[in-house]
Amino acid sequence: MKQLLILLVLLSTIALNADDYRTIQRHTSIVGNNGENHKIGDFGNYYALLIYVERYQNLQNLHTPKKDVNAIAKILKDRYGFTETRIVPNPKNSDELIGVLDDFKNRLNSNDNLLIYYAGHGSKNGYWQLVDAQKRTRVGWISVKEAINQTLKEMRSKHILVIADSCYSGFLTRDGVSMSNLSPNDKRYYSKLYAMKSRNVLTSGSLQPVLDQDPTNPNHSVFANGFLKMLKKNSRAIFSLEEQYPKVKRYVRLNTENQVPLYGDVKLTGHEDGGDFIFLDRKVISKTKNSDTIVKSIEPKPHSTKYTTTINGKMWQDEPYTKEEEKAYKKDYEYGKVLKWDNAMKYCKNLSLGGYSNWRLPSKEELQKLYKNKNQLKNVASSGYWSSTTYASDSSHAWFVNFNNGYDYWYSKTYEYYVRCVRGRQ
Repeated sequence: MKQLLILLVLLSTIALNADDYRTIQRHTSIVGNNGENHKIGDFGNYYALLIYVERYQNLQNLHTPKKDVNAIAKILKDRYGFTETRIVPNPKNSDELIGVLDDFKNRLNSNDNLLIYYAGHGSKNGYWQLVDAQKRTRVGWISVKEAINQTLKEMRSKHILVIADSCYSGFLTRDGVSMSNLSPNDKRYYSKLYAMKSRNVLTSGSLQPVLDQDPTNPNHSVFANGFLKMLKKNSRAIFSLEEQYPKVKRYVRLNTENQVPLYGDVKLTGHEDGGDFIFLDRKVISKTKNSDTIVKSIEPKPHSTKYTTTINGKMWQDEPYTKEEEKAYKKDYEYGKVLKWDNAMKYCKNLSLGGYSNWRLPSKEELQKLYKNKNQLKNVASSGYWSSTTYASDSSHAWFVNFNNGYDYWYSKTYEYYVRCVRGRQ
């Protein structure tokens, strides 16, 4: 009898804590370091549809999709407050999957958020391969472009995020448009992101095969481990996926030879430029002092946006040389940095500016397009700027673009030219 009483007390304590946690989720307000006030209810309800296929009739079986999906569903529900996390195991064909997608399409309203996760085989020409998939015909295949993208277009949900952990999943982003041009420094950053309809996609790789099992943790795929680690290690009450995507990308790149996750906006599905999928971390919120009234999200110290310029959907570095960065450069020039090619590549990779860290050295083609709009830049030199494009006939040389006349040339990578970094997909 005494043991039963102790058990009942423990169960009631657990239930009470769970109720308190749910109350915090419903009533907590969030104040970001940028000063904007939010209420959790302002972001609508969250739903997840998680699809996995690991037992195939005609293709090689996979080892991790079920464990990946179960782990992700659990953290989305327990920590990120998803109202529903529906798991669809081993759908046989496209008709079965379309039926599930249509169910969500009919139920969700314009204030809801939907995350669709797929783990399974994929084909080079943009298909997800289900249980009945044949090797030499498209039986058991579902077209991402015709079925999934069409569903994104027809759904009323304001924000939809598709995550695909499959071979050749980069096909989803082939028609993507540029990422958000907003900065976290904006006073109403998250309100603006949420106000705009978004259709985003995160893929486990580009147009190549991807690893099923992570060499360091074979219970999950490399990509799933990277995504789970990002969700578990997060310390912000509120964040957009664009802000945290570099962490997933870094994990995958460190644990594979050439697998690179991609994140972008999906074209022709109703996406509005600037929209993004927003996560609310209840664990961070509940652990913050006075969380029943106001919680401050833990965000990085913002950088000044006066040193960036957005042109044709891409954000460009646009800052003069500063004495604080003297150790990073060999020379002090009025209009920017002058570096050897290898140092230019490293500099852009390590650059943190405007609240972002996913900068890179632009390609020759991107610099050529930028030259045509150079009048929009605040700091520009009439001289050569390094591109990331190596000269095909001699890998010790690379292309640069002369911003005096717009001509492109190739020269030794040991020579020093100006550097201007960019962020956004090529």
